[in-house]
Amino acid sequence: MTVLVLLCLIVLIFPGCTGDNAIPAQQTGDDKESVIKIGFSMGSTVQERWQRDRDIFVARAKELGAEVLVQNANNDHTVQMRQVRELIDEGIDILVIIPHDAEASAEAVRMANKAGIKVICYDRLIRNGGADLYISFDNVKVGEYKAKAVLEKVPRGNYVIIRGAPTDYNSYMLYQGYMNILGEPIRNGDIEIVAEGSAHDWAYEEAFKLMEKTIERGVEIHAIVA
Repeated sequence: MTVLVLLCLIVLIFPGCTGDNAIPAQQTGDDKESVIKIGFSMGSTVQERWQRDRDIFVARAKELGAEVLVQNANNDHTVQMRQVRELIDEGIDILVIIPHDAEASAEAVRMANKAGIKVICYDRLIRNGGADLYISFDNVKVGEYKAKAVLEKVPRGNYVIIRGAPTDYNSYMLYQGYMNILGEPIRNGDIEIVAEGSAHDWAYEEAFKLMEKTIERGVEIHAIVA
């Protein structure tokens, strides 16, 4: 998916370019070539997958002749907005953002648009933000696949559902997918949800605490969807 993002960058920055393997360089007033500068604003790199995505993205962009300025907000929305402003001040040509907060990060899009910079949301949607492009998986379908796999193994019993970060819209789409599959067996009484909660910032510790409290209540657990 990181390669797809880079291809979309080429289209957004150079809508008339053809199938060259390198990102074309912009021309300055002195007709000197300058490297395309990509701002990559990451909400967090706590989860290993974000570290992998970052490394692949930066390496591939470098191969294509672009420079990537990476900022990591460490799960802090205020920090991320400050970093976006810094990237804009650095003269980036396009902003790729993994927002920490799906709602409040619309501010980042407004700042970039004001500076004439296009915005790509990578794997996390900025709701009602007006980004130029959103690239992700079908997270509702992912939720359906996960719930279906568990349901096939445990068609009856007590379930625990652990959702992701409330600030990440992916959490809501995944949950929608869960309920698309589990809704009917819940209504039929085949499945009972004995505990449900959110893991703020996708923290493993939050999920652990929910499970610990559920076990301490003496509840029998047959399956977990998380």
